[in-house]
Amino acid sequence: MHALTRRSFARTSLLSLGALTAVTACSSADGSDPSAASDGGDGSDGSWPRTVTLGNSEISLDAAPQRIVAVSTETGDLALELVGPERMAGVVEGAQDPSSANQSELAQQVEDTVVGAPSPDPEQILSLEPDLVLLTERHDGEESVGASLTASGVPCAAFASSDFESPQSVAGVIAALGGLFGAEDAAAQVTAAMQQQIDEVEAAVEAAQDAPRTLGLFVRGPSTMMFADSSSTSTLIELAGGTSIATESGWHSSPAADPEVLIDAAPDVILVQDFHGGGLGPFSALLESPALADVPAIAENRVHLIDALTTSGSAGARLGEGLRQIASLLHPDLVDQEQ
Repeated sequence: MHALTRRSFARTSLLSLGALTAVTACSSADGSDPSAASDGGDGSDGSWPRTVTLGNSEISLDAAPQRIVAVSTETGDLALELVGPERMAGVVEGAQDPSSANQSELAQQVEDTVVGAPSPDPEQILSLEPDLVLLTERHDGEESVGASLTASGVPCAAFASSDFESPQSVAGVIAALGGLFGAEDAAAQVTAAMQQQIDEVEAAVEAAQDAPRTLGLFVRGPSTMMFADSSSTSTLIELAGGTSIATESGWHSSPAADPEVLIDAAPDVILVQDFHGGGLGPFSALLESPALADVPAIAENRVHLIDALTTSGSAGARLGEGLRQIASLLHPDLVDQEQ
């Protein structure tokens, strides 16, 4: 089950963010208080050097990084939002694609791209002369890249996929990046804007009289699948005043979209994540199957597209927008999709 349910993010996220900021920006080499220092002319807040605590790792930075390389779309999006392209030495190719990244216009201003993601050649990254590398570790190959870069003396911040699954965890990532970049003020502003969006939607759905049982579908490559209980989409369904069937069923991994499972689940609403503009196309054979005609969501025409850019694990600070979209589909009488 998710630790987050309706209203829980609003109660805990700002406290969590404050605690993390206090940890990540807490130290400098001379023992001075970074929070008391002003902008040093390097585009950062606070004083340097500093040591940032990220999970079980400590990342030491002599100065505010000016040649950041982001080896995942989600870290690249957030880095660009916080410090802009001027301090980015490289992003992955997908970061420049508007169908897969939220800051593609800024990413297109970064001259160099990293190919071969999610497991690129470390030598290629080192050739960009980074002073900080951002990773999202999903597979053993990505962990190997991070280990190689760290062994070469390059500061490397590695996040887990789970760090991008909920507004609260994303707020923690933003705070950590703020500490790494010396961009604490920008991080606080981005998080506050997301918090406001979450608060507005949660306040609206408190009046809901029901919690529609909702199932999410997505496609990756040739496979049509259902979201796991830990996915960002399942989290947003719960926050939006729905009942996530994935959470209800305890799907700890994403099962194949089997017609028999859909029939047994009997969802009131089906949310189909629009991936790279594919729309309902990849799901048409499944959803138009005569065997599913009596599934409530299909019989009552409650099958809806949702935007992958705002509802997936790469949504970042746009999760508040994704929450509003999902809430407007589950409770159209209470939430307008357009704010």
